[in-house]
Amino acid sequence: MSEEFKDIDVSEEISKLQGEKEVDSGNTSQVEKNQDSIWKSDRRKQDVVKKVPEKKAYANKPEHTSSAVLTIDPDDNLKIIDSEEELWHELKTAFHNGRSLRNTIDEVSRTPNGHGIVVTYYKNQRIIIPLKEMGLQLSTDAKFTEDEDTRLFKLASNMLGAEIDFVIKSVDKKEGLVLASRKAAILDKIKTYYAELDENRVSKVANTPDVQARILSVGQKNIRVDVFGIQTQINAKDIFYEWVVDLGKMFSAGDYILVHVSEIDYPEPFEGCENDEKWLMGIKIKANHKKFEKDWTRIAFENHQVGSKTRGTITDYNNGVYFITLKNKVNAIAHSVSGRRTPMVGDVVSYVCKRKDAESNTSVGLITKVISSEF
Repeated sequence: MSEEFKDIDVSEEISKLQGEKEVDSGNTSQVEKNQDSIWKSDRRKQDVVKKVPEKKAYANKPEHTSSAVLTIDPDDNLKIIDSEEELWHELKTAFHNGRSLRNTIDEVSRTPNGHGIVVTYYKNQRIIIPLKEMGLQLSTDAKFTEDEDTRLFKLASNMLGAEIDFVIKSVDKKEGLVLASRKAAILDKIKTYYAELDENRVSKVANTPDVQARILSVGQKNIRVDVFGIQTQINAKDIFYEWVVDLGKMFSAGDYILVHVSEIDYPEPFEGCENDEKWLMGIKIKANHKKFEKDWTRIAFENHQVGSKTRGTITDYNNGVYFITLKNKVNAIAHSVSGRRTPMVGDVVSYVCKRKDAESNTSVGLITKVISSEF
């Protein structure tokens, strides 16, 4: 036992402690009162602890539990809309009311059983148009010997990127399949712009022949355009006054171009012809873009002098004749070449004028040398 506790009488201390706990005459001893006070104080502390708010828990990864949007302006009511559901609603609505939609040709392919199809991805939804529903018209020229399906496939392939109208014909949300027809859309346009006449018996296009057209495909020397449902070919000579090497460097499928409809050729009319598919598809037009271009070749030709040497680009070659667009915008032809190298289409050459053909505003001369070549 340590020095500080060895002189203490343990029994006496226990007796004192027991005596302090005794209760006499119904009165509580001072020790018990003190213990009761301590107990109540502990209860109050426990109550205080219980009333303290729990520690806040902050979410590290917010969860999207509402379709509402927290807006900058508290009074705004903005909700998140399911874009996929909205698209299917749009497609179904277009299917039921027959309203045409517009998009580009994004793919031309064949189904597993060999049928040709055109595909457009309208707002990322794949929409299939069978080749037979494209409303494409083939030339009757005997030089085309391939079968109809092959020719239609090639024609559609040249239209990649072109903008078209189409009418929804079938919607299957479960399978994600949508079928459409371009023919139905263009027939409706042809009827509206060519077959329906005003009080003066004139169609919309005949009344306003300067129109905006869509370029469907581009060749080296011509473009195919859609003029409110009717397709026609415009050659380079009806687009620009000066000769060009390649229209593909100037236009692309999907471009818009201003054209002047110079002629509308209608099949023989009959009662109800405006509702007949064959009659509507038989309407033909002639159009040009040259009306909207300034004739710089005529202006330049007036200042062009015999004997002058000018740089130019060979735009074409046919039966020994070179067709050249000079740098000064004059069109020229050359029957001979004095240089050591045979020039080719696209080459930049030196040209000398020998005479002027005033009737065609064309310079006639010869090529002296090849300045530069693309080949």
